[in-house]
Amino acid sequence: MTQSQLLFLFITLNVVGLTQCSPRITPELQEKREEAVSQDSSTQVLQNSLSDCVKFKDIKKSDEALEAYVLYRDFFKLNQFEEALPYWRKVYKMAPAADGQRYVVYTDGVYLFEYLSNEAPTETQKHEYIDTLLTLYDEAMECYPDYEGFLMARKVYDVYYKYPSTYTEKQQLNMFLHAGRLLENDMPYFVINPFTALLVESFQNGEIDTVETRKWAEQIKGVIHSGLEENPGDENWQIVEKYSLHQLETLEQVPGFYDCAYFIEKYVAGQPEEKLMECENLLYVTSRLSRAGCPESDSLLMSFRSYLRDSCRIIPGGASGLAKEAIELMKSGEYKMALEKFDEAIEFADSDPQRAQYALMQAKICYSYTRNFPQSRAYARQAAEYKKDWGAPYILIGKLYASSGPLCGPGRGWDSQIVVWPAIDKWEYARSIDPSVDAEAQDLINNYFQYMPTREDISKRLLKEGDDFTVTCWIQETTKVRISRAY
Repeated sequence: MTQSQLLFLFITLNVVGLTQCSPRITPELQEKREEAVSQDSSTQVLQNSLSDCVKFKDIKKSDEALEAYVLYRDFFKLNQFEEALPYWRKVYKMAPAADGQRYVVYTDGVYLFEYLSNEAPTETQKHEYIDTLLTLYDEAMECYPDYEGFLMARKVYDVYYKYPSTYTEKQQLNMFLHAGRLLENDMPYFVINPFTALLVESFQNGEIDTVETRKWAEQIKGVIHSGLEENPGDENWQIVEKYSLHQLETLEQVPGFYDCAYFIEKYVAGQPEEKLMECENLLYVTSRLSRAGCPESDSLLMSFRSYLRDSCRIIPGGASGLAKEAIELMKSGEYKMALEKFDEAIEFADSDPQRAQYALMQAKICYSYTRNFPQSRAYARQAAEYKKDWGAPYILIGKLYASSGPLCGPGRGWDSQIVVWPAIDKWEYARSIDPSVDAEAQDLINNYFQYMPTREDISKRLLKEGDDFTVTCWIQETTKVRISRAY
């Protein structure tokens, strides 16, 4: 036999032996590992990006290094990480750039040291392993500078979700920004959600200015748009779209962040006239345009204000003078002052049903205008106390819960789906006490059933339909397990 035939026979025998063993691995790590192995080809680089770091052909014992490479890769693919480690260490020491066409030795090392950190008996060892795997990312970037953006994106993704204590939030943001500058419109989907979340949080904390944040917000929206166009029906991009665009929408609450043209394009252009001129919707649009700094002399804004004044009764049954002042404050985008004015209106109202209407308006401000869901629920509960057997407050609370997917999870998947369960509880309760909301409640239930978990989803978590289940996040309510199907 030739040397290569003997090597192949040796590897084959070892692989057969390996399949008899069971890897020590958690189901979560197993799932992640299978996903990582399926992406091995992504480590291959273009011919004009070959590494200058030490490769097999650069050393005398190239056959020995190549044999260790093949062995560790076979162990790695079978999740035999303990067995893979000595061979990986040998390759890393001798020829970390492998054939120069892939950075897989570094990224495999990241996974191996993540495994070691999870198995570490002491916190000291755990942190040493984490430091090593983060260093491997840095070394990969040095050896493959043309792929620095993608590798930095992978590194900061790991830091953000798994090792946040290793870097400050400001350092993490700078890493995201660095990756974004290098990748431009080629940002991978997995980095967009954490990048967006930290960008918005950093802006709200005053750590990045309006101009810079707006620039990145526009770039992120462009990346999402391109990703959806190039990958139609891809669930990953759909998750990104739902979560990140929701995060960026929160910046609409900041006066001057988006200009008048942005709001006209989003809330007026292309919207059917019938929908646009619905009184509550028109109040919202008018408020947004005012808050965005559209001039009061703008003909569009003036026409909206006139229609609201002459053709709309925002509060059923009429409004007191104080309540009318509150509505005018809403039109001008002065939400905090509007809430305070409604407090006055409640204090001096003539009846509890009137107080209930004002409290519900406060709940709507916090739901649609300021996006403060816990405060909105508090006002809705107050409205329900003022007026018993009224379904409208519970319809709104259900909408709050159903809209919480991006708050309580990534926008899709388990954590974002289970929020529909308590929402349905509220809609069912609303129609049970108030026949006037029956049709609306049923339409909401029919629309949202598709977003609930499947039978397979609940079975994987050892649950069954009808079990009690507590939804945490800000909701904190016990509900019943349901599966996705028509009601």
